Amino acid sequence: MNRIVKSSGAVVGGLACSLLALSAQQLPRPAFRSGVDVVTLDVTVLDGNRRPVRGLTASDFRVQCDGEDCPIVGFDAIDLPDRARASARWLEDVTPDVSTNGFTPDRIVVLMLDDWNTSSGAPGAIAVRKIALGIIDALRPSDLAAVVYAFQTKRGVDFTTDREKLRAAVNRFTVSRPSNLPGLSGACLHNSCGLDVMRAVATATRAWPDRRKLMAYVGPEGTYALGPQNIEQNASEANQAAVDMTPALMDTFRELQRSNVTVYQFDPESRFAYVANTVSDDVTVLCTSNLDVVATIPAGKGAHLPVLSPDGRFGYVANFADDDLTVWDCQDYRVIARIPVGIYPHFFALSPDGKWIVVSNTGESSICVIDAHVHETRARLRVGAAPAHIAFSPDGELAFVGCESSDEVAVIALKTQTVVESIKAGQRVQ
Repeated sequence: MNRIVKSSGAVVGGLACSLLALSAQQLPRPAFRSGVDVVTLDVTVLDGNRRPVRGLTASDFRVQCDGEDCPIVGFDAIDLPDRARASARWLEDVTPDVSTNGFTPDRIVVLMLDDWNTSSGAPGAIAVRKIALGIIDALRPSDLAAVVYAFQTKRGVDFTTDREKLRAAVNRFTVSRPSNLPGLSGACLHNSCGLDVMRAVATATRAWPDRRKLMAYVGPEGTYALGPQNIEQNASEANQAAVDMTPALMDTFRELQRSNVTVYQFDPESRFAYVANTVSDDVTVLCTSNLDVVATIPAGKGAHLPVLSPDGRFGYVANFADDDLTVWDCQDYRVIARIPVGIYPHFFALSPDGKWIVVSNTGESSICVIDAHVHETRARLRVGAAPAHIAFSPDGELAFVGCESSDEVAVIALKTQTVVESIKAGQRVQ
């Protein structure tokens, strides 16, 4: 490995000895008092496509303490299985009806929303909320989570397992700094408000010394130079290359390290483009800020028309020569499903609420209605000849499919998955 940060489940030991001085009247017998500082470090190792790297050993890692190598005296590789989702979305959102003081969380998760440095305007706030809600959706029942704000601290919520409280705190997000207020404003000079919150997180999480602790910082990448988007890093090492390394900044990251808080960064201002390649049967993911290729996602024959779900969690592409859809996870670009549909799926679209996928099977004059939560086809309905373009009613309850060869528009009720009307239109409906 070219760049090594920390070891997964590693234990770092250092021996400190102090000589107990004795007066001349005492027996000249030396006495020693010794102590061992043991620190447990967690790290996730990802490859270039942000997929977990497995099979590593202690020899693959190097741990430094204040710039000096420290020995690794213990190592455990923990391979976590893919997260199993409930068959129904509401099962993941049920708040426990029994509270107990004996609850022991598996992980401590803190979402820090940077309402001071995020660009003003609706797109920035929408992106922050979308990222944070996606993180909440990925929490496990045994996770304890909190939401904190960099500036408007009263908008957050303390540690809880209640996802609705967490979502409510996230949905309160707005950008706090006016667009005409300079970055060096005394209201949050040198981003000191964010550093204060980070130090408070470090202090609060010391209550769980033997738990995994994660902080997801949702804010512009350049603010604190925490590292590349979505990449887990040792905050101190990642910031060594930053231009403005004030003592307060370094002290903050050391506090997070001492509390064993692993920091993730999610940049709400980054943008990605998804390009379907019909000949190579895959999807290229491009970073629009530098045009670097982030990942290549395998698809089916004739891959075309890439689409993202409204919440940005999943991506879809139609494979017209394989008569199916490829579905991938936008967090790690892993293919999670291939959904069989009809002949020549030339067009498809997602309903505004993200619940349904409607596919026009142009080669057999039918449409498929797919449940987007479980990625399963619920109905395959006959419509007019050569169905193509798709639109939805504002409430998302109806889908309208233009049938080019029969000059009509099929109207589908999505809840009942039935064709409720066929409207005659002009020639070559689009």
